[in-house]
Amino acid sequence: MPDNSAPSDRRTAFSRRRLLATAAGTMVVPVSSAVATESASMATEGGLPRQDSPSRAAQTYINALDAGDRTRVNEVIAPSGALSNWSRTEFAWVESFEIEYVGFETVEKRRGDIIGEIKLTIAGNTGTARYRFREADHGWRIWDAVDGLRSTENLSENAEAVAEAYVAALDAGNRDAVNDLIATGGELSKWSSREFEWVTAFEFDFLDFEADKITGDEVIGDIELTIDGNKETVRYRFHDTGAGRVELYSAVGGIRATGEVSAEAAANAYVAALDANNRGRANELIADTGPLELWSSRDFQWVRAFSVELVGLKTNRLQDDTVVADLSVRLDDSTASVRYKFRRVDDGWKIWEGIKPIR
Repeated sequence: MPDNSAPSDRRTAFSRRRLLATAAGTMVVPVSSAVATESASMATEGGLPRQDSPSRAAQTYINALDAGDRTRVNEVIAPSGALSNWSRTEFAWVESFEIEYVGFETVEKRRGDIIGEIKLTIAGNTGTARYRFREADHGWRIWDAVDGLRSTENLSENAEAVAEAYVAALDAGNRDAVNDLIATGGELSKWSSREFEWVTAFEFDFLDFEADKITGDEVIGDIELTIDGNKETVRYRFHDTGAGRVELYSAVGGIRATGEVSAEAAANAYVAALDANNRGRANELIADTGPLELWSSRDFQWVRAFSVELVGLKTNRLQDDTVVADLSVRLDDSTASVRYKFRRVDDGWKIWEGIKPIR
C-alpha cells in the first residue's frame, strides 16, 4: 500500500462515464457487509474511526462503496468541502457493482492538502480515481474529486456514457443492466423478458455518439452502432433525473421503435406478421412516407387463407439507409420470389417500396 509522492506513469482514470461504459453487462449486487478494516474501539464520536492518513481515508471510502454503506461513505467526505454528500438517488448505481480497493499513491502535496490517486477495481475493471484530501479535527477527509467517480462532467458527456453503457448491456444480454439505464418515470418502458429475447441473437457494438440538441436537463442524441456488423443510427432523448444521473427517457428513433433493427429483421418480421394474420403489425412495417400502400382489411383477406414462411433472403445494400432484398416466400405448398426496397427511417427499418411485392 505505497504512500509516496511519485504518481504512476500509466494510469486508466475511472470516471462515471468510463465505469458505465466498461462495466455494463457485468453488474452484480454486492454482498452487504461492514467495512472489515475498522474496529469499534477506534471509533470517533461520530462513529467513524479516525482516519490517520489519506490512504486510510481512501480505503475506508472504497470499502464503504463496496458495502453499499452510503452513511459511512458520506462520513469520509469533508462537511465543508467542495464534494457534496451522495444522495440516495445518486447512490443507487453504486450498489450494482463490486468495488475493491487496491492501493494508493500521493500525487501532489501541499500544506494540509494532498491529491491522492486511488487504484481500485470495479466489476473486475481496474482503474484509478483522484481525490483531494485535507486534514480535519478528526483525521483526513475527502475534500474534492479531481477526476473521481463523481467528478463534474457536462450533460452531453453523461448522455454519451449512458448510450455506450446501454449498447454494451444489450450486447451482453443483460436486461437488468439495460433497464437500470431507463428512467422510471420516462416515456420509454423497461424491457420485458419476452421482448428482450431477440436481443440475445445479435451482437451490438458502440461506435459513436453525437448530441443533436441540448435543452436544460435534456439531450437528444444519435447513437451510432453496429448490429451484427450492420451500421445503424438510433436516436434517444436523455434526461438528467437529478443529482447528475442521466437516463434514457424516450426513443425518438430507437431500437424498439415500430420498425426493426435491420432490413433483414424487418423482412422476417413482415413475413411473420403475414403468417400470423396480423394486419396491424404488417402495416407498421411499411413506411408511412413510402410508395407502398398499407394493407386494407379487404386486401388482407386472401393472406388469411395461407400459411406464410420465409425460406430465403438475399440483400443488396445500396447505401447506409437503403437495402433491396430478394425474399423467397413459401405460401402453403408453393414458393414465390418477391422483392422489396427497405429504408431506415426515424422508426427503424421498414419496407419502403414493393418492387415485386407479395400482392
